[in-house]
Amino acid sequence: MSIRDSGGFAIMRRLDLDASGAKIWEACIHIGNGRHATIRYTKSDLQYIRALIGKELKAEKEESK
Repeated sequence: MSIRDSGGFAIMRRLDLDASGAKIWEACIHIGNGRHATIRYTKSDLQYIRALIGKELKAEKEESK
């Protein structure tokens, strides 16, 4: 099952958590049995995650050629 199927993923900007010029986003992930995990990220964290995902998707695309 993917996170899209379960509706178990949301990411939102949290202005109330900003500090020292760092913008904060919060990801809420459904982990089962009505429980959720919450992870906080800065903008640079999200950019790093996006780069890692892009790298993996590119590698997978090359493998499937």
